[in-house]
Amino acid sequence: MKTVIQIAKFIVRVMLFIVLLPLILIYFIIKLWLYKVIFKQQLKKSGMSQDQAALLIKETNITNLLSR
Repeated sequence: MKTVIQIAKFIVRVMLFIVLLPLILIYFIIKLWLYKVIFKQQLKKSGMSQDQAALLIKETNITNLLSR
C-alpha cells in the first residue's frame, strides 16, 4: 500500500511539473525582456548612443538575469 501511495505522489509531482514548466519559462522570458528594455533605457539616459546600447544589450544573456 505504501508503494502505491509513493507512485501516486510521484505521478502527481510529474504532472504538476509538466503543467507549471511552461508558466515558469514564460515568466523568465518576460523577466529577461523587461531587464533588457529597462537596461537599454538607462543606457540611453546615461548618454550612450542607441547603436552602442543595442550592441551591449545583444551581448546580455540569461546568466545576468539569474545572478540578480
